[in-house]
Amino acid sequence: MLTFTMLWKESAAAMGLSSNDPYIPIVKRNVNNGLKLMKSAAQQYWTRKEIVADLVAGQQYYTLAADTIRPRNLRINNGSLIFPIPSVESENEWNALNIIPQFAIFYPQRWFVRGPNEIGVWPVPSTNISGALIVAYDSRLEDMYLDDTVGGSVTVTQGSTVLTGTGFTPNMVGMKLGFTDGSDGNWYSIIGYTNSTTMTLENFYPKTTQTTNATVIGSCPDIPEEYHVNLEDYALYRYYKLKRINVEVANDYRNDFLAGQEGYLGTFSDKESSQIISPRTNILSYNPLLVPPINLRG
Repeated sequence: MLTFTMLWKESAAAMGLSSNDPYIPIVKRNVNNGLKLMKSAAQQYWTRKEIVADLVAGQQYYTLAADTIRPRNLRINNGSLIFPIPSVESENEWNALNIIPQFAIFYPQRWFVRGPNEIGVWPVPSTNISGALIVAYDSRLEDMYLDDTVGGSVTVTQGSTVLTGTGFTPNMVGMKLGFTDGSDGNWYSIIGYTNSTTMTLENFYPKTTQTTNATVIGSCPDIPEEYHVNLEDYALYRYYKLKRINVEVANDYRNDFLAGQEGYLGTFSDKESSQIISPRTNILSYNPLLVPPINLRG
């Protein structure tokens, strides 16, 4: 596992740069950009998030989460069943649906992406329903920017998610805890901050209780660790292409990055973005609510 600090420092060392070189901010940016290119190519569920919202009577359009790149699917929770509803891909088809007289129905049957940050549902909900709208979406990746905290004393207890120590900050939520003395080769995600002495791990600590200062807390790329080094390849490729103007060396690093990207894509891309193509369902015939189908052709 490589942290953000390890990645940019190893990249800088390979470039022959000191940690205070004016080019370092660009190195950090290119490490982040390499991660985005890896994950964008795979389009997998490492980037998938969900948001739950209320359906509001008379409201057709709903604003997407601020970190949305694109919505993947929309489901409706009617209290006893959660079911998907099909999207409308064509704006003309969406407009045609909306000139048909609306009928009283609690739950929408279609949805449509209108602009970069808004979706619409059809028919317009006829009543307020709490938590009925579930939107799955690809999220924008937040840049890694904080350096590691190294050598802080922590206590982890077998069978507990509580992490105690000193000097904890809210910014550590989302980071990982690792041990540098060989006592534990795993990394543990931090999901909660209570105060400067207490945080919460994502899972119960499985090993022997210990107190140690042989620790590192840092931001780690959320891709399998065997591909972390490829982010250095991308930073080095950009450096030799744009800074040193050495095309041959730049291409070597580029090829290493692309090889890693290809391996990652082949192993970790999800079924929705694989080479398996499913026949598209006729959205006007899919009818989970048993409402009579509508024929737009008359």
